[in-house]
Amino acid sequence: PEVVVESPSQPFTQLYYRLTGRSLFRRNDIYMTVVVRVNPESGSGTVKTAYLVKKIKEGGKLIWFKRA
Repeated sequence: PEVVVESPSQPFTQLYYRLTGRSLFRRNDIYMTVVVRVNPESGSGTVKTAYLVKKIKEGGKLIWFKRA
């Protein structure tokens, strides 16, 4: 993923964002988002859903981002 954000509304939920590569220019591209529920005791997680978005959801705590 390029960005991992903690969900502002759901505890123990992280949003993983990755560009799809469908556009020649990065600013015109869309993100594939995977929502993962993390079990804090074991450190493992399960995928809740996945969908496409144009922008990264604001308001959550940034956990990780990929440097170019």
